Parts: sequence; C-alpha cells; structure tokens
Amino acid sequence: MDEIAVSIICVTYCHEKYLRKALDSFLSQKTDFKFEILVHDDASGDETPNIMREYEHKYPDIVRAVYQKENLYSKGVRITDEILLPMVRGKYMAFCEGDDYWCDDNKLQKQVDFLESHPEYTVCVHNTRDIYLKSGKSKIPFGDKEKDLTLEDVIMRGSQSFHYSSQLVRTDFYKRLPEFATLAGMVEDYPDSVYYVLDGKVFYMPEIMSVHIIGTETSWTRTILPFHETRAQFYRDIINMLKAANEYSHHKYDNLFAEAIGFNEYNLLQARQDYKSLVKVKKYYNREIFIVRVIYKLFSWFPFLIKISNFIRER
Repeated sequence: MDEIAVSIICVTYCHEKYLRKALDSFLSQKTDFKFEILVHDDASGDETPNIMREYEHKYPDIVRAVYQKENLYSKGVRITDEILLPMVRGKYMAFCEGDDYWCDDNKLQKQVDFLESHPEYTVCVHNTRDIYLKSGKSKIPFGDKEKDLTLEDVIMRGSQSFHYSSQLVRTDFYKRLPEFATLAGMVEDYPDSVYYVLDGKVFYMPEIMSVHIIGTETSWTRTILPFHETRAQFYRDIINMLKAANEYSHHKYDNLFAEAIGFNEYNLLQARQDYKSLVKVKKYYNREIFIVRVIYKLFSWFPFLIKISNFIRER
C-alpha cells in the first residue's frame, strides 16, 4: 500500500519524561502499510519540543510536528479537530497522548485488518493497561471478551468503555463529528465515543495493546484550577454534552440519556460539595456504600468538616 493508511495523532504537553516511549511505540509498529505520526506540542516549558525536533529530523518521512508558542488548550481550542485533522492523510486515525504508549507492535495491523475486512464497522478499540505512577500498581479496566459496544455501554460508563489510546477510526467518519462533540470542554474523548455508537458501529478487542499512565504531573487543568472546581467543571461539561447529544439523536434514547444526566448531576453536587442537596437525591445516594453515606450525611449536618477534609487533602 503506497498511500498512507493510518495517521497517528499524538497531542503532548510537558511530556519530556514520557514522549520518547510513546513515539518509539508508534515507530515500532509492524505493518504492511505506511503510516504517519502527527505530533502537536502545546507550548510546553520543558524539553518536549526538542524531543519532537529530534524525531522529526530522524524520521522526516513519518513524523510531522506542530509547535505552538502559546497554549491553545487554555483558550478552548480542540487541537485534534482544529489543528491536526486538516493535516491527516490516512484512511484511518489512531490516537495516543504523549504520556501514554502502545505495548503491542502489531496493534495497528490487527485493527486495520479488522476494519478492512468489516466495512460495516466504523471504529475498532481494544483493552488497555492502567499503570498508577506513584504506586507502580496496574489494573485492566475493560472486559476480556470481544463485543460490539452499545450506546448504554458508552453513555453509562462515560469514557470508560475504552481508552483514548485504543481507538482506530475511519477518517471520513471522524470528519463528520456533530456539533455536540465540539462541546467537550474537559470531557475530551467522551463525546466522540457517544458519536461513535450513535452513528456508527464499534468493535472491541480484548487484547491489551496500549498503556495508560495515571498520575502524571502534566495535566493543564490540574495546574491552574483548584481540585474541586476542576471536577465541577468536568461534570458540567458532561451534562451539557449529554443534553446536546440527546437533541442530536432526536430524543430516540430519552430514558438512557436522562439516567446518565441525572447521575452526573448527582456527581456535580458532590464535586461542588453541596452535601445538603446531595443526600436528598435518594436514587443515587442510596447506592453509595454505608461508610460513604455516613460521611456525606455528616458533611450535610456539619459543614465545617468539609473544610477540615479539604485541608487534609491539600496538605
């Protein structure tokens, strides 16, 4: 195959400790087709841009790099869709952030082979290993059986039905992202996954072919927003996106969207530390384990305990 088959999208920010491993995992892919790597730096203040220049110089026919002088994420720019998508030359798009990596050299070949032989599918995803940076512990968050992902899988589990680093999507399908997917805010790839199952067909492979590192110090929101405000904004973004997605689907799945919105409204109360309101939402409050219900009840009765808890958390 002479034409580029896959465009690998890598968005990075202050990933000097991790980026080489990510790029090497892309370059080690064993394929019978050509691929390109589109890597974007969002004005990092570390060695990330220099690492990108190193790989761009060493692999000029594969690596195409974009360097920003000011941080675009902080201005609400959807970097993948607004900056990198117009550069894509591949029939398919794969994704991996600069602090994660792929752990199977045949990942792309397996996924491309599947989509080439199953034209009715628009997206192929796979299992991922989560590694916690501080403890070194790991877990496998997704299932061990292949399946088609349903709307219920995606909506009720948020972006936890598959990881961002596992996606291979048909480029022409991705380019048709509807407006609700542009309302992502802090939600990032969750609205994409909702679109995938609303308008397409998603196949899940149980093989572990990527690694997600949890606990890196490079999250932009983590550096500029207080913990609770970050979480509150996250849930506000989810609620807005789900409402827009429900409109997009012409309310075909009203009950399912209503359940997801209600659950995230409950999470928003928790993030805002509004425990007086939270304990009144019996549908979700009663699902909490006993000790959590006790803590939330105490917080609702004695608000000063919230300040003590926050102080301990921030130390």
